[in-house]
Formats: sequence, structure tokens, C-alpha cells
Amino acid sequence: MEKNNRTQPNPPRAQRFDIQLPLCYRASGETAWHDGRTQNISHTGLLFWVEQLMEVHTPVEISFEMPVEIGGESGAGVKCHGEIVRTVLPATNDAQPALAARILEYQFIRGHRRSCAA
Repeated sequence: MEKNNRTQPNPPRAQRFDIQLPLCYRASGETAWHDGRTQNISHTGLLFWVEQLMEVHTPVEISFEMPVEIGGESGAGVKCHGEIVRTVLPATNDAQPALAARILEYQFIRGHRRSCAA
């Protein structure tokens, strides 16, 4: 019997990679960047530790540099536009909160260095 994928209630999640990278993020349209650090990344989204939480459904810009092991060369940057889909409150007082973002579009930029400048 052939399986019909259209009737699957929940498609499989994209493979996630536990990679800790520094990143910059801001709400779309803002000029000030905030520092963060990835917890995991997939081609559809990322979970990252943050200094400042954002509301769910907030459009967001994210910039980070891919490691050589993945990007194939030093300085391969990624600029993403996405949407916050979940907030994760810290479990303890000394832990950081996190945001989960869905990636709506992204662009690889060769020779790019992650910059939090406006």
C-alpha cells in the first residue's frame, strides 16, 4: 500500500544541529541590534539565547557567521528574516531566556563578518 503524505497530520521536523554561534538580532525595522547565541539551527528555524525577549509573531532579522565546518570557508555570513514563534523562559535565575524563530528567507553572504552595527 502506498503512503499518502498529504494526509500526514504532522510532517517530520527539519533536522536540527546543536551549534553554538554568536549572533545579532533585532525586530524588523529597529536600528539597535542585540547579542545572542544559537542553541540549535535547522534550515527552517533556530533557537537562540537572548538578552531581550520579543513577542511571538514579531518579525525579526538575524545575522551570524557560519563555522568553516558548515560554510566551507571563513567569513560565510547568513542574514535571515523570520518570525518569532516561541519564547522560552529561563529555568533558573542564572539562565538566559531564549527565542525560537521561523526562518522565512535567508541569504548567504561570502566574505561577510557578523556585524551588529546598524
